[in-house]
Amino acid sequence: MPAKELKIGITISKKQGSAVKRNRSRRLIKEFIRLNQEKIGASEMVIVLKGPLPESYIETAQIMLKLLRKDGLIK
Repeated sequence: MPAKELKIGITISKKQGSAVKRNRSRRLIKEFIRLNQEKIGASEMVIVLKGPLPESYIETAQIMLKLLRKDGLIK
């Protein structure tokens, strides 16, 4: 959704793992967004993790780049 600034919401079900694992995934996604703010631009997005949680930053970055390109959000 277009917006004046970048806003994100991240949600992960308790079924995905312990709080430690869910928070780590949240932190990895936030770090990816922080490092790629210029490419993403101003938009509002909600990220819902439903599949297996990424273990490393590289996995997270690959998944996020693929999804953002698919939706046309990466400039």
